[in-house]
Amino acid sequence: MYRYAEETGQMVPEGIHAEYSIEPKGGLDFINRQFALQKSVARMQMFQNNPFVNQGELVKSVLEQDDPSLVRRLFQDPQAASGDQAEDQATEIATMLATGFPVAIKPSDDHKAHISVLFAFNQAAQARQQPVDQAAMQVLMAHLQQHLAALEKIDPNTSRAIQKQLRDAAKASVQQQAQQLPAQGVPGQAPAPMPA
Repeated sequence: MYRYAEETGQMVPEGIHAEYSIEPKGGLDFINRQFALQKSVARMQMFQNNPFVNQGELVKSVLEQDDPSLVRRLFQDPQAASGDQAEDQATEIATMLATGFPVAIKPSDDHKAHISVLFAFNQAAQARQQPVDQAAMQVLMAHLQQHLAALEKIDPNTSRAIQKQLRDAAKASVQQQAQQLPAQGVPGQAPAPMPA
């Protein structure tokens, strides 16, 4: 029988032999679990935000000292979480386009990630010159406003900067449409005579 971390198991007979290489790992602090936990917490405080130290592994080391099963349950890579948030927003966009009904934001949403996906969707639709149904666009804009309002509470500066971007983009769009109208001529009006 053997016990490792939280697991107990039976050793296979082939694994039992007389040629083990045992390497001592340190002093008596491994006997006292509380001391080891204090040491790992101190290590985390000392190296927090140090660019030369892998921050994810540093957090894992503290969780492992407290309870190894916590790593699986609590640790989440922020990069993976951001990807999940973008995927969630893409699904929400598809739902809103298909149903025409708004999707409520969640308190756990990464509002910046959701807003950037909404911007990317809009840019992709414009690049394809594929207009979005007006009712669906209103639902998407209402959803965007919900994210902006929630972001305003957390990070007002970023929210205001995004709102300014939206206003500037709307002005540019109106100006572009105004320039295209005279070039196309007003419907129902005879074209201007060509000078001779």
